[in-house]
Amino acid sequence: MQAILHKLLELPEPSIFDRPMEIYEEFKFTKDDQQALMDIADEKHFELPEYTDEDDEFGEGFTPNHYDVSIHAYRALSRLQDSEHIPFLIQLNDSGVSFDECFLFEDMPPILSQYGAAAIPLLSEALRNQDMTETARCTITAALENLAKQEIEHDRIIHLLSSYLAEKHFTRELNASIINALTNLKAVQEIDLIRSIFSAHLCDITANGDIETVEINLGLRTERETPEGNIYDHETAELHLAIKEKIGPRPADSDPAAVFFHLHALYSRQDTLQDISEIQGYLTGALLAPTPIDPKETFEGIWDDPDHAHRYSPDWANKEDHESYMQTILALHASIEVGLRDGNLEPMLEPSEDESHLIYSRWIGGFSRGISLWIEGAHGDTNATTLLISTVSIITKEIDADTDNTLSDKIVQDDLAQMFADLLHQSYARSHHIKSGTLSTNSLFGGGETYTREEAKISRNSPCLCGSGKKYKRCCLN
Repeated sequence: MQAILHKLLELPEPSIFDRPMEIYEEFKFTKDDQQALMDIADEKHFELPEYTDEDDEFGEGFTPNHYDVSIHAYRALSRLQDSEHIPFLIQLNDSGVSFDECFLFEDMPPILSQYGAAAIPLLSEALRNQDMTETARCTITAALENLAKQEIEHDRIIHLLSSYLAEKHFTRELNASIINALTNLKAVQEIDLIRSIFSAHLCDITANGDIETVEINLGLRTERETPEGNIYDHETAELHLAIKEKIGPRPADSDPAAVFFHLHALYSRQDTLQDISEIQGYLTGALLAPTPIDPKETFEGIWDDPDHAHRYSPDWANKEDHESYMQTILALHASIEVGLRDGNLEPMLEPSEDESHLIYSRWIGGFSRGISLWIEGAHGDTNATTLLISTVSIITKEIDADTDNTLSDKIVQDDLAQMFADLLHQSYARSHHIKSGTLSTNSLFGGGETYTREEAKISRNSPCLCGSGKKYKRCCLN
């Protein structure tokens, strides 16, 4: 890999819109080089000892070329024009990469379509792969469109795209991409299907405009009947209606938890924390701040990434929705603070699909957002929190990667949860300069005091105090 890597590192910075593919011809890459090219495209060169700086944990010493070389690698790989590479390129298109993802969005349609009819079955499978991101599948749609424009299985591709659209999935970005492809291919025969998608509010109209715009582009009308208006305000309204139809009517007020989840789903957007695990992690991270964060800023961070310059916040339909949602969030916020102070906060976690272990990654995602509210500008000693993040990250990676369930149920269900609670409690105690429950801060942070809890701490396996007869971990803990 090193020899090929050094060659690619000598190339100029790649451009998104100018792709002089002939620059790779001078290297005369062959099938013997394909694995090295795939490894570099997949950014495995970062694992090489010569490109790993033990003192540079976050890779700040890497130059842009170390990231750009991955773009050169997949472009060079595509020049071999071997259809066996199609699955890898589809997978790469959906992977998290360190370089600008706009390269993939622009590069992959022409690269994937160069394989002709051989690519269609795999592209069709990828289009329907619900585990792939919508953005990645939009790229797949563009590749299929390219093939149809070349009169390669034109009618078959129209059918593939229309069949997916007819199933009316809640994939508004992808649906918009498919409608754009059908419009570009002048598939006028699909207009009734396209209209039904707009009627169901299942198309992101910021991509192609509304149905009148699409009809004009298909030559079915010459001018608009209604004013175009602000397309972003229109899209916000359309998305709200789409979600409302998807989740159904508001539950009865007698079930406040159900009302909360209904409202959260109704007003959520792309960067909104998605579930209770993420929300609890986020509020926990925010509460670890050495000095209190403005509650308004904390609660706004639930709805959108705090780093965004123009953050989304819900346009509540009525006062009742707002008050009901905030009442639940405030109660959750208060319960987390009490749990941190008393040392018995345990993460709200979802089980894996086979229920063999609990998923910590969502909680960590929320926790990281909460930490981002304050950690860079925090005044005071943040070593405790830094250690907490590192330790928790290691734990979660081991647990979430434990697909074979090699870690014992005892560790997953009890010891790990206790470790989490202890780490959180110690970090909270340190950042707020208070005593730390039954725990000695000597164990993790060096120095500190120990005192004994007056009341026994309830175990996850103890009978729940509510009297249900269930174990605490199966009852009020969740």
